[in-house]
Amino acid sequence: MHAEDDLDIPVWHAQKLFDAFLEDHLPALPELTQEMMAVIGAVGSTSPDDVAEMLEVRTARRRELVREHHMERVGRVEVFEKDRAGGEVVFLHTRWGAHNVGLVEGVQDFMADMFDMGSTPSVARLSI
Repeated sequence: MHAEDDLDIPVWHAQKLFDAFLEDHLPALPELTQEMMAVIGAVGSTSPDDVAEMLEVRTARRRELVREHHMERVGRVEVFEKDRAGGEVVFLHTRWGAHNVGLVEGVQDFMADMFDMGSTPSVARLSI
């Protein structure tokens, strides 16, 4: 979980970590160097249209793999099932809470649910 208004650690750190779990499940992109970017479309086989198409395919695949649920007054949850054994990677992205996001109302309930410490329905049963 991470808050957008965390001034100590930017929220993109958590997003990058979540996205790293997805990387092996997405179509690969070519590694583009500065030199390749300078000549793309002129010499190489990778044109700007090819790169745009690859990005569209990756975006579509990501939408297939990641369930997203918006939590009113809290933020959003992204859930990625990383293996067939039911292992999930969950990213709770809150709007506020700064570096003490665990104190935000709703976050504690969500965490209790995730770790089966309460009587509320599990994330798997949410309509994500």
